[in-house]
Amino acid sequence: MSQNNRSKARHAYRNIRKQENRYDGRKRIAAAALGAATILGGGMVSNTALADEVTPEGTQPQDGNVVPVTQRTPEQAEQDAASVKAKADADAQAKAQEARQAQARQDAAKTAQEQAQRQAADAAAKLEAQQQAQAKAQEAAKAAAPQVPQATVERDNAKAADDAAKAARSKAGEDAGRAQEEQRRAQSDKDGSQAAADSAHRVEEDSRAADRKAQSDRQNAEDGQRRAASDAREASQPGAIDRARKDVKDGTDGVAVADRAVSAAQGTLEQAKADTQARQQDVQAKAQAVQDAQRKVDDAQKAVDAHNGDVKAKKQVLDKAKDGLDKAKQAKSDADDALAVQQAALQAAQDSAAAAQNALNGAQADENTKKTASDAADAQRATGYVGFLNDRGLGSMTGQFTSGWYAQYVKLGKDGDATVLSNVRKALEYVNHVNDIRRGLGLGELAVTDSMMTNAILHADASAHTQGHTGGMGGGQNLVIGDCLGENISDAYYDPNGSWYTSEMDFYNRLVDENKVPGLTKFEPGHITQAQWDANMALITRTKYYANPQTGEQVGHYLNIINPSWTVMGAGLNAGTTDYVDSNGVDHGWNYDGAGINDFANDLTQESHHTVGEYRSMLDGYTGKLDAANKAYEDARKTTSDRQQALTQAQQAVSDAQARLTAAQQAVSDAQATVNARQADTDRAQGVYDTANNDHAAQQALDRATQDRDAAQSTLDTAQQALDQARSAQSTAEHDLTARQQDRTDAQQTLDQARQKLDRYQNALGNLDAANRQLAQATADAQRTADAYRTAHDAAQQADQTLEQAKTRLDAANKDLADKQAALSKADTDANATAQALQTAQARLDRLTHDADPATLTAAQQAVSDAQAAKTKADNDLSAAQAALDKATTDTQAAQSAYDEAKRKADQADADYNAAKTALDQANAIKAAQQQAQQQAQTATQAVAHDPNGHNAKTARHNANGKTVTTAHDTHGRKLAVTGADTAAAAALAASMVVAALGMEAIRRRE
Repeated sequence: MSQNNRSKARHAYRNIRKQENRYDGRKRIAAAALGAATILGGGMVSNTALADEVTPEGTQPQDGNVVPVTQRTPEQAEQDAASVKAKADADAQAKAQEARQAQARQDAAKTAQEQAQRQAADAAAKLEAQQQAQAKAQEAAKAAAPQVPQATVERDNAKAADDAAKAARSKAGEDAGRAQEEQRRAQSDKDGSQAAADSAHRVEEDSRAADRKAQSDRQNAEDGQRRAASDAREASQPGAIDRARKDVKDGTDGVAVADRAVSAAQGTLEQAKADTQARQQDVQAKAQAVQDAQRKVDDAQKAVDAHNGDVKAKKQVLDKAKDGLDKAKQAKSDADDALAVQQAALQAAQDSAAAAQNALNGAQADENTKKTASDAADAQRATGYVGFLNDRGLGSMTGQFTSGWYAQYVKLGKDGDATVLSNVRKALEYVNHVNDIRRGLGLGELAVTDSMMTNAILHADASAHTQGHTGGMGGGQNLVIGDCLGENISDAYYDPNGSWYTSEMDFYNRLVDENKVPGLTKFEPGHITQAQWDANMALITRTKYYANPQTGEQVGHYLNIINPSWTVMGAGLNAGTTDYVDSNGVDHGWNYDGAGINDFANDLTQESHHTVGEYRSMLDGYTGKLDAANKAYEDARKTTSDRQQALTQAQQAVSDAQARLTAAQQAVSDAQATVNARQADTDRAQGVYDTANNDHAAQQALDRATQDRDAAQSTLDTAQQALDQARSAQSTAEHDLTARQQDRTDAQQTLDQARQKLDRYQNALGNLDAANRQLAQATADAQRTADAYRTAHDAAQQADQTLEQAKTRLDAANKDLADKQAALSKADTDANATAQALQTAQARLDRLTHDADPATLTAAQQAVSDAQAAKTKADNDLSAAQAALDKATTDTQAAQSAYDEAKRKADQADADYNAAKTALDQANAIKAAQQQAQQQAQTATQAVAHDPNGHNAKTARHNANGKTVTTAHDTHGRKLAVTGADTAAAAALAASMVVAALGMEAIRRRE
């Protein structure tokens, strides 16, 4: 390493050590890394050195200030950082646990505080409620006492009415009970009678049915007896039995003939069925052919429908394209219209902008003119009272304001100066006050003149500085100087005339009363003469009492105010702070708040006299004219601003209109492009539609399929007709068979009747005896059932009568029960009403008795006391809970801060540990590289040492790594220190310094 690099290393490391107490560990580590980088960078840049910058090879630099950078190994630094990290982690965990516990305590305190708040609120509400209850109890007791006797009477009356109502209800209940029992018995009788009547009617119906059956049986027996008698008579006739036998034989032959006809008809029917079946099969075959043809028609129809749908779709596309074209054309037309509108709008906006520019030019010219007038008015206003005189053509009076002795004290138009018009207005109030006094004394009022006002204003400015009278006008003068004047002039307005007149008049009268000035007389209102005033003035001026400001025992101001000879007056007011300048021109540095002057004179000139009102009006007219000039200028400025704003808006409108016009032009271009595109779409859609619409192949196929289907249908119709004819023949055969079968049935019936007749003839006598017996029995049964029916009918009628009687008794019982129940209901209602009235009266009596009872009020008062105590306790509990919450919150914040700090330290320790670990890994790698580099450098150095051509020259050679190493020799041929950059050694040193810094920081934190 070169001497220069070693010097840099020592300097960098000393800087690191110096900064340890001013920066934290991370900054010290960064400083160490910076120092190492400096060393490394210096080694890499300085590849050569002069002879006097290096140390001879084989020697070591001697520097007692160098501190070895390997105070701690990288392994020790890594271990120290790990130890610090473990301790910081444990401390952070402990602080986290403390923070959680503190948070839990805070949450518990918060819950307790909220509960205490609720309890305090509840206690306050309860106290308020108890206080209201106590107040109501007091009011109720006061109102209840006189009402108790009347309430007792009302309660007794209500109880009597209730007792009567209860007795009436009891009787009504008993009556209703008896009616209920009677109704129950009547209902029972009615039910029994109804059952008996029903039973009697059932017996009657059964008897009627039996009688009807017996009568029918008797009639049948009579008919049988007549038929048996007839058969017996016919059988007794000669040849009757033979004729009956012949009828049986003829019937048998007829049945045989009918059987043969049925057999023939059945054969015909079978043949017809076979023919019908054949025709049916032929029809089915023809129908299948029709179905096949119909399917082809359907398929062709589908093809036609599909084609038509395609044509329709293409027509819709065409219509849509045409619609789009129409809309595009309309949009183009609208865009053209909009373009025209925007062109007109742009022209209008440009016209408006031009008009606005012309208006602005006119307004600016008017503003310039009125500014000149306003500036002149401001300049004139700045001269104050002088400007007022000049405006009225009295410039001859203004000379003293700008030249002469008074001019040195006049500050024209400056705040506080007597020439300021606001002070002139205030000074006029002096004149008003003096005239009020003189008017009360019967003296003439004083007028205001311009010369008197001019003198008074000049005197006020001068006296404010000289602190004394200025005189020099041949009249009287009253002067006031002091803080009180300035303090009040701008606020409530202070006029010294009142105190001058009152206090000095009192002193003057006391002089007369005490005869301190012999011959002096009092001035009586309405009787003051000039001779008296002159005589008294002559006496006063010979004493000290005319003017004695040191003691205040003076009367000069008073005498000036009431001098009968005065006719005019002027007043001046300087309200500004000035420095006192004496008659020698010496500024004493005393600050006063101004001076007020009243100048009096007997004006013998022809100058105009004015009242205060007239003079104030002239001042107002003058200032109004100046204000008008200012306002006209302000109005002109506003007009110019308005015109400028209007021009800006108009120019913006032009810009906007131009933008809209550009947009409209673009819209027209876009709309035309859209029209062109839509026209192309329409042309294409028209071609496609025309091609599809002219294609008739599908329709032709449908026509052919329809013709084939119609031919098959015609064949089917012919077959169907043959089938219908076969079915008709089969039906005819079926009808013929049915007729033959009916003939067979009729023949069989004729045979059966013949056989029956023969049988009756052969058994006629026996059948007649049996019929006679059956008729006798039926006749006897009919008589018996007729008697039974009559008996049952009579019993049913009797039962009906009994039932009607029972119904009548039941109706009467029901009505009586309803009446009794209605009476009971009314008695219940009356009893309930009287009971409610009794309850209400008793409740009112109880309430009044309770309210009037002193114990009730005592209980209410006790409840208030208890509620007050509960509220006090709740408030105390709330205060304690709030204090606990505040402490818990403070503890939580402290614990959180401690945890945050511990966490920060843990994070820092973790970062330091990682940095130390990284540095250790890098140091190990660098150390290995350093060892390898040193071996290579040693090999290369030995090779140079044996170079025979190395005197007084620099020889460059490459080592195994390809690194260039340079050596130098002095003039005697001795080798100097190697100055090549050993970057491996420099990097090792840098890493060592970083690790050492980490180690020292870890030790400092652990300690």
